[in-house]
Amino acid sequence: MLLKRALAALVFAPVVFVAIYLGGWYLFAACLLIAGLSLYEYFSMTAKERLWDRGWGMGLGLLLSAATMLGLLNKAGFFAALGFLIISSALIVIMRPLPIEQGVARMTSLAFGIVYAGLLITFLFHLRQSADGRFWALVALFAVWGCDTGAYFAGRFLGKHKLAPNLSPKKTIEGFVGGVVAALLVAILAYYLFRPSLHVGLAGAVGAAAGVFGQLGDLAESLIKRSTKVKDSSN
Repeated sequence: MLLKRALAALVFAPVVFVAIYLGGWYLFAACLLIAGLSLYEYFSMTAKERLWDRGWGMGLGLLLSAATMLGLLNKAGFFAALGFLIISSALIVIMRPLPIEQGVARMTSLAFGIVYAGLLITFLFHLRQSADGRFWALVALFAVWGCDTGAYFAGRFLGKHKLAPNLSPKKTIEGFVGGVVAALLVAILAYYLFRPSLHVGLAGAVGAAAGVFGQLGDLAESLIKRSTKVKDSSN
């Protein structure tokens, strides 16, 4: 598992790093690619036999992701898009209602998947556009990667108490704490190496948040996999 993670990082990390460093259309393309792959992975798990749901979810997810990054959704446009997302998710199910007992679950899964797998990555793009954006975007990623590494080793060598055995039997409370500490240290180290204009406390807060929510994201992924009976979603 560790070897596979290391090899994947060696392939993908430089691509993401260059995209963040260059910003603009390079990062736009990278985020849109990630959104597309994430949407495909999500709907392959949650709508295996429903090609109609998969096609609509992926298409609308990519469209809204691109519109969000291009700045086409102002405040009014955002709420209009949100309403369209909810209504269209209902209409897709209405047009293909069988089995009727799964209607609510399908509507919820469609709307959630588009936001979860498609829109969340656009925050990375907008973070890069902010003041000291290159630094903060890299800190966010390195903090999550540091968290993943810290959680792995802390859980492996110190882990005794299960964190969420029904979702992920191997995750431990010690691993969770180790992940948060590692993310915090990575963010503070990055601050002292690159010295942005903002306070070190903010870097620490970003690191801690990345450590907590990064691992909650792992648990959410585990929940989706277990509820859809998929062992390895990347397949």
